[in-house]
Amino acid sequence: MRRNGFYSPLNRLKFGNQLFVQKDYLRAIDEYNAYLSIFKNDTIKFKIAFAYSEMGKFSISLSKFRALFGSKSLGNYSKLYYARENFKNKNFNYFLHEARNSVMPFANDSSFSFKNNIRMMQRFSELFGDNIYQNASIFLSPFPKNIRNDVRSFYERKIKPNYKSEITAGVLSAIIPGSGKVYADKTGDGITAFLVTGLLTFLAVDNFNANHKTRAWIFTGLASAFYAGNIYGSLIAVRQYNLGIQISFGKEVNLFLKRHNYFAPIPKFLFH
Repeated sequence: MRRNGFYSPLNRLKFGNQLFVQKDYLRAIDEYNAYLSIFKNDTIKFKIAFAYSEMGKFSISLSKFRALFGSKSLGNYSKLYYARENFKNKNFNYFLHEARNSVMPFANDSSFSFKNNIRMMQRFSELFGDNIYQNASIFLSPFPKNIRNDVRSFYERKIKPNYKSEITAGVLSAIIPGSGKVYADKTGDGITAFLVTGLLTFLAVDNFNANHKTRAWIFTGLASAFYAGNIYGSLIAVRQYNLGIQISFGKEVNLFLKRHNYFAPIPKFLFH
């Protein structure tokens, strides 16, 4: 590569930085690699790892960040972003290992300045699993005051989710057809179930009273089927309601994490 002129390493670096800021990561990586073929630069290597992360190239970004652990200037940032990459890709076993052994892999040296950031990731990884600290003060301890109330809200919703009871829905629908669906916030379906079951029951009774037994038994069968279906439908409605709570919770947590960059400070050199 010529060191002077349009394709000089410095010009390619400048062009790569422009592409990086524009989030044209693939072409930025090409320019950075051309620069690195002449000069060594850990900052550029970190930007390449970050670019692969933003493009969703999980295995490549992990290996790139891991290769920088020994960097004197960027080793700590690389360890932090290695953890961030695992979190983004829901590789929560990485954090589960830390929770079990009280030592975060690759971050157990006293000089590591981002341990608390990684512990915040570890705490949030518990919100996506079945194991979570039952002690709120322990769970909240790594978080700064400015976001602690938001985190507390997520914690409390995880510990005590506002789920509906399938048993309650079934009992309600058995007593008053459709009431279980109303309980599960399916008011329209509940009213429909009540009216249809009530109408069929009335027609069955009316035909028995008129001694029209054939029609009476037909309506009885239909009323029984709708009554049983109403109970089963109430159970399904509750399951859907609870699933909706889980999905909504997951979306809110993910939006919060993205807004805070998964608790990883953005290095100033990334966009300069």
